[in-house]
Amino acid sequence: GLAAAGALAATAAAPPAAPGPVPVPVFVARRETDVLVAGAGTGGAVAAVAAAENGARVLCLDLMPFAGGVGSGGGINGYCKGAPGGLFEQIDQRARQLCSLFGAGRPAGGWHHETKKLAFAERFAAAGVEFAGDTLVFDVETEGRRVVAVHASTPAGPVRIAAGAFVDGSGDADLCRRAGAACQGGRPGDGAVLTFSQVAGRTVRGKDGAIGMGSVNYDAGHVDPTDPEDFSRGRVHGVAQFLRERYAPDSRLYYLAPVIGLRQSVHVRSDRDVTVADLVQQRRFPDTIGPTLSFLDTHAIDFEFDDDEVVFWLWVCRNFRGELVSDLPYRMLLPESLDNVWVGCRAAGMSTAAAYSLRMERDIQRLGEAAGTAAALAVAARCTARRIDVAELQKRLRATGSINQVQAAVLPTVAEGLAALRAGEPNGALWPVYASRAETEGDMLRLLAEGGGQSSWLAACILAMWGEPRAEARLLQAIADREAGPEPGPAAVGAFGQRIVVPNWLTAIVLLRCCGTARCLPVLAGVAAEPALILNVRTALALTLERLLARCPDLPRGEALRLADRLVADEPPDRVCKPSRSLDLLLKGEPQLKLGNDIGSDVREDHGWQLHAVVARIRRSLGAPADELVKPWLADAHATVRRPFLPLLK
Repeated sequence: GLAAAGALAATAAAPPAAPGPVPVPVFVARRETDVLVAGAGTGGAVAAVAAAENGARVLCLDLMPFAGGVGSGGGINGYCKGAPGGLFEQIDQRARQLCSLFGAGRPAGGWHHETKKLAFAERFAAAGVEFAGDTLVFDVETEGRRVVAVHASTPAGPVRIAAGAFVDGSGDADLCRRAGAACQGGRPGDGAVLTFSQVAGRTVRGKDGAIGMGSVNYDAGHVDPTDPEDFSRGRVHGVAQFLRERYAPDSRLYYLAPVIGLRQSVHVRSDRDVTVADLVQQRRFPDTIGPTLSFLDTHAIDFEFDDDEVVFWLWVCRNFRGELVSDLPYRMLLPESLDNVWVGCRAAGMSTAAAYSLRMERDIQRLGEAAGTAAALAVAARCTARRIDVAELQKRLRATGSINQVQAAVLPTVAEGLAALRAGEPNGALWPVYASRAETEGDMLRLLAEGGGQSSWLAACILAMWGEPRAEARLLQAIADREAGPEPGPAAVGAFGQRIVVPNWLTAIVLLRCCGTARCLPVLAGVAAEPALILNVRTALALTLERLLARCPDLPRGEALRLADRLVADEPPDRVCKPSRSLDLLLKGEPQLKLGNDIGSDVREDHGWQLHAVVARIRRSLGAPADELVKPWLADAHATVRRPFLPLLK
């Protein structure tokens, strides 16, 4: 094995490296295998099992000494959404059976955090997967479009491992990025990915008074998963949030998850990146590897930083809980520039926004199974990832239940969407109206002409999404009247019960970036001049101004600069705040909700960087200096904060 090679390595410490090229590592061992799985996390562990059970010799590496990712090491020991069915169901069943070894008390459908480790260890042994923990891939060798070997750091020293096929199960596209594959990630407005969690187990008192096991999972902050120093900072920060002077007898900690809960990272550019439109419209693909079933579970509230369709779905349709069902195409596993690599983890091909939904453990395990099975087929047939027999892959995935029919809500029709519009009811039925411009534009213009009311408001929102300037007047009316809109229904409740709606007038500010003209600038400037504006009204104004400058060549540059400067002339009253909060309640001056996962940890951070980054970009685009906004943030401890300011350096 890998560890045994250490007996051949010199034990003397290496001298300090001299400046110059990085030396070629002296390998303590050279290995070969059919399929190399880099990362035994949520998807990678299943990929290793699938490849081995389909006849391949498999070597699986991970930095942790166990397999399973957040389901075994991250404390996420149950499922939120995601489509059922597949190889992972068998592993979960065994994990639940093993719960008796650690006592009862796990929730229905969940498992003890140690039992999934044991279930994977058993399955690895039965399938013949060779697992090497405490091992990290740090480099790759390529020949053209093929990866031929990885270099891995082990306790014994560096090891070279050659293989015919590679599955990137790292979660962060570590193997693909080192092989030169193009990646994307982060929201368009600020580059941020979803918040991370640091799960802890704690004792809880049941209704019968008995003490049992529970856990807590909340948004601990932001971290850049691809930056090792920032990743470490996040881990320390997350653990420190649990420190208390005293713990109540029935809520003591008994476990701190050894892996932080990373919800999102970068995504490899694939042959077919899945989009929000694919999910909403229930797209079907001939090369399906199974279904996804979820919702846009963002854990965020500042959707002005997201792309336009996220704003439409969450703030116009008010449909946070709207069910999203789609096929997953085999092509999303294939990096554009590589022929023998599959992405079997959350870094697979999807847009940043689509990942809000397509990130659930079930979905990622399904991707892992397909990646591992396909890699084994490619090795057996001595072919590339794009030449495998997809029909045979689908046959094998059906045999495990990974490809199956998920019971989904019937997709709304255009007629149902028009009926919702006429009734002034925001819901997911508005999407087919938006997606069918040729059929519905006349109806939208007629509803817009009717004047006030929710029908004309929703019609204006759809017209704005099309970039239609005739929507501008109705949006400006909503701002002038401080139009609130209807009270939210249950579909507008966010993660952990957060109230995520915003009033119509704030949505109007955001949508003007799609359709506004120079005529809207005085109205935006009037809002910017109001005292004590909260942070997210300012960021909404700044992001809209940035888009208007790019869209409207006749926008008065001097007025635009004055508007931008007004946004940072004083401090927002809520600049230091929690990542999850209700903007609607904040605007109304009402108390924030106490969410079900709030255990009193202080998760406030300075979010002023988001505003300063946008205003700095605006100033640079107008030829004005921005150093005063840029330089203070370059020393921030958070890599996610520093990153958007780096391109703004002179």
